[in-house]
Amino acid sequence: MLTLALAMFALGGCATTEPYGNFVASSTAVDQTPLAREVVPQLASLWPPARTRLVLQHATNDAFGAALIGHLRSAGYAVVEYDSARGVGDDSNAPEQAGVASDGAEGARGPMEARSEGMSTPAVLPLRYVLDHDAGTDLYRLTLWMGTQSLTRAYQMQNGSLAAAGYWVRKE
Repeated sequence: MLTLALAMFALGGCATTEPYGNFVASSTAVDQTPLAREVVPQLASLWPPARTRLVLQHATNDAFGAALIGHLRSAGYAVVEYDSARGVGDDSNAPEQAGVASDGAEGARGPMEARSEGMSTPAVLPLRYVLDHDAGTDLYRLTLWMGTQSLTRAYQMQNGSLAAAGYWVRKE
């Protein structure tokens, strides 16, 4: 019986997802809104607003998450927020139903191919992020996952605010 319980516990760990969200200590007096503002132009250069629907895959109950959602929406992105009751972004149209793979790659139809009614189908991408801080180097790292691709940038404190410590790095 104990062996069965241990096996179920071990297999249960395989089914869990990685932790996503904001891991910067809430006691840290860091304004995270500028980071969210910097994300939008980078995303817009890769995935056009008004043609891309983002489905959040985790709760965004932190300052960065709230600012990110606001900036994405003001730039023209359709953002589907995470629904904790369902455990996923509350998106009634799965990416495959929209003719677009979950990583933004073309499915059976191209991501922007017109339907018979003349309407274009938006790309549907799951969105996750991690914002964390390494006390040893005093660097902050922001990583966003759009489907299977990721964007990462490091930041450091300069004059009381976060400044980019390098370029955006994209992993396809």
